[in-house]
Amino acid sequence: MKNYILYLLISTFLILLGIESLSFIILKLKSKEKSFLFQRIIDNDGFKEYKIIDPLLGWAISKEDVVDKELNVEHNCVVLNSIDSDSSPLKIYISGGSTSDLTLNNHNWPYYLNKILDQKGIKAKIYIAAVGGYNSGQELLKLIRDYPSIKPDIHISYSGANDPTSSSYASGFERSILNNAIQSNGIFPNTKSLFLANRKSSLHLYEEDEIDPLLFWKNNQHAMHALSVENSYHFASILQPVLMYTNKNINPKGDLESTQYFLNANNQAYPSFISLADSVVFINNFTNVFSEYADSIVFKDDCHLISDKYNKKLAERIFELLECENFLSPVN
Repeated sequence: MKNYILYLLISTFLILLGIESLSFIILKLKSKEKSFLFQRIIDNDGFKEYKIIDPLLGWAISKEDVVDKELNVEHNCVVLNSIDSDSSPLKIYISGGSTSDLTLNNHNWPYYLNKILDQKGIKAKIYIAAVGGYNSGQELLKLIRDYPSIKPDIHISYSGANDPTSSSYASGFERSILNNAIQSNGIFPNTKSLFLANRKSSLHLYEEDEIDPLLFWKNNQHAMHALSVENSYHFASILQPVLMYTNKNINPKGDLESTQYFLNANNQAYPSFISLADSVVFINNFTNVFSEYADSIVFKDDCHLISDKYNKKLAERIFELLECENFLSPVN
């Protein structure tokens, strides 16, 4: 009798598991599947390097990444000091995406900018707020949160490459987490979702409309500039160079499929971005910064520089911009 009951329980469980598996497959075909067994269905916009959930920005740099790379952190930013000094240094705040993220490349352009400031005898403290995958909306939100603690003298926004494919204030990562929380049905979630599809839920996720990339990037640059004016610090917006506007040779060792996806997006968005940059005084068009290297492979993918040589060149040009604009002097 006991063996029969055990057999019945196991058989019932396996049947339910089979139904759940079939329901999962059906819903997956419709891109509506739920977390099943040990699977986590969360879209983190392709940035699996970041394991920290930021409730405002989606994701953030982990403490482990910072410790492993022996970096210093203050106010949720990686910090570089050009010269050790007890006197008050010039505070430079850098926002952007992966091209400026020091945890992804510890010899990127902010690193070389710090070296240049050191060589010039300029006492500075650089707060690197850039995180891989951040668009200009995430830059703006992070600036609003970081400013009271840092109060920078200069803010450099190095962006443009992420906005053509991500022009929303709520990332896919955040929406995936919320969707999982709202739609979770406990045991056998796919079976319940498939057979109780018409059952109304008390919670629904707001469907945010995708904003035109140009309008999104433009509004965020103007908002960051307005904050600098209101709080009396310098602001330099830089439209970053991308592969198609400097060098059409794709690095054969890179991810060609991913690169082509971003190139197609840039083909559509960047002409209008450039027109905007050329018409707004505080936006600097850097898309031709590597024009002298037209016959060389400058990028390893759509926007990341292939060697330290080009990161150093970029840092030199940004330092020249700061000097030309007299940003290395206190705001009047």
